[in-house]
Amino acid sequence: MGSVELPPSPIAGLRTVELTSAFEPVLQSFFVANPQYFVAVHGEPAGPNEAHEEIHGALPLGWSFTKKWIVGYQEAENSLAAMANVISDLLAPSV
Repeated sequence: MGSVELPPSPIAGLRTVELTSAFEPVLQSFFVANPQYFVAVHGEPAGPNEAHEEIHGALPLGWSFTKKWIVGYQEAENSLAAMANVISDLLAPSV
């Protein structure tokens, strides 16, 4: 499998970055700063290890995939404006 480059941000002033272990504090701060969104999506407030789980959490057993990315849309001061999960080849090739 070749290297895959993240797409550029469609919003001026934001850049895309792959959120790896080094970004756990930044992602955790994003979750804490956006409590209403986290409750709406997950049904409860972000826990203290939410960023670690988001980055390192496994997909359900039996789900085939090639790669899991956590993509951040980072502002100039390195805080996050948004994030997204991207799973390639989820359950079927080329999905």
